[in-house]
Amino acid sequence: MSSSLRIILLGTGSPIPSLTRHHPAALVQWGEGSQMLVDAGDGVVSQLLAAQVSLQDVKHVALTHMHWDHILGYPAFVWGSWGVGRSALHVIGPAGTADMHERLVKGFYHDQAEWVIELGYDRQGWAGIEVLDIEAGWSTEIEGCQVEAGVVVHPPMTSLGYRFTYKNRSIVVSGDTARCDELVAFSRNADVLVVDACATPPPDGASPAPR
Repeated sequence: MSSSLRIILLGTGSPIPSLTRHHPAALVQWGEGSQMLVDAGDGVVSQLLAAQVSLQDVKHVALTHMHWDHILGYPAFVWGSWGVGRSALHVIGPAGTADMHERLVKGFYHDQAEWVIELGYDRQGWAGIEVLDIEAGWSTEIEGCQVEAGVVVHPPMTSLGYRFTYKNRSIVVSGDTARCDELVAFSRNADVLVVDACATPPPDGASPAPR
């Protein structure tokens, strides 16, 4: 893998709690210090620190979908990175991402944020967070890297995969997905494909699923 584009897997676990695997999260890095966090499962802050990543330097986040195991670390990341000096944050994700941010972060913690702003925190690091709902087919260039969103199949929820292309190298991160032709097409000719696919059984004694 070219040193100009790489991925750090921060969490590769399932919804089942584990001491050895954190919930899903990955950091894609390119060029001279550019990076984007993909998903933010529980434990993402400690995993970023363990990878020796400066939280204040992570200014882009892409969420694949709104299942709890992919987003419960998001409020901790917002707070933790703001607390160490992050002044800007740009977040993308499927429909529902902006609503999640409004309810889980901005609305719930509004009073606490105002209190720490009075203590000297930079208001821009909180109030200036940009959150954008996107659809498959969306693309943009971020600091020389082409970032694209593609369809994956993870019913019953709308989910996206992401493709990063930098200097003729590509990484695709699927997020949760079933085997689907859409992902095959989206990841064709990529150098690295990270696929997240698991189905954990219900706990013992649970009622059988209706048929």
